[in-house]
Amino acid sequence: MGVVHVDNELKKDETIWRFLTLDKFCSILQTSSLFYTSLSKFEDSFDGFLHKSFYKRKKLKKIGVQIDHRSLKNYSYIAQQKQKKVGANCWCLCEYEPEFFWKTYSSLESGIVIRSSVLNLLQAHTKASKEVAIRKIQYVKMDINNSDHFNEYNEMHPMLLGSIKREHFSHERELRCMIYLEPTYRGEYFGEYVDVDLKELIQEIRCSPKSPEWFIDIVKGLLMKYGYNEINCQRSPFKY
Repeated sequence: MGVVHVDNELKKDETIWRFLTLDKFCSILQTSSLFYTSLSKFEDSFDGFLHKSFYKRKKLKKIGVQIDHRSLKNYSYIAQQKQKKVGANCWCLCEYEPEFFWKTYSSLESGIVIRSSVLNLLQAHTKASKEVAIRKIQYVKMDINNSDHFNEYNEMHPMLLGSIKREHFSHERELRCMIYLEPTYRGEYFGEYVDVDLKELIQEIRCSPKSPEWFIDIVKGLLMKYGYNEINCQRSPFKY
């Protein structure tokens, strides 16, 4: 049984969305899992970072980094050591299907979105072999000249570093599942697959607003092939 920690601020019935390309959707069906990508591989290079004063105040052993105190001057190194060890799988927390995500993370003609809920996401992870944290992203102003607003994070669980992003990304309304990653035999961190119960996770599949009928048929065929033909699949109701 997986151990799942859920943000107390989240309501279990809140709707969440994950936008995908067809190849990533096929991967989910084929592996019955979600891929958790290392934060160090995200487009935003500051994802999972905090102001350097945080690392000066916090005991290094609590953030899983063994390093000589003299190296505290090298903030970037310490931040990267922490950042790469956290893997994340990201969702959008929104009552309605957010239109701009089709263009950003999928496709208007051949994209897919999974509709789910916080409760379904939680229940889907009960078979996970790893500890999972489900957190609503906090968007903060990272002012390098004022670190007071980081004081509240001093004693937080290390994994929660991954639930902080710059305020510039607040439009994403992100919900994030996080795990600690295991390194490869070369000591590198890329990401990991985490087993989930797709029948618990997926409430509905929607194809992009401009998707042709043949594309919808392909998606329905994939659901049938992998034994999920009871899941409703339709074109997005959004109109242009």
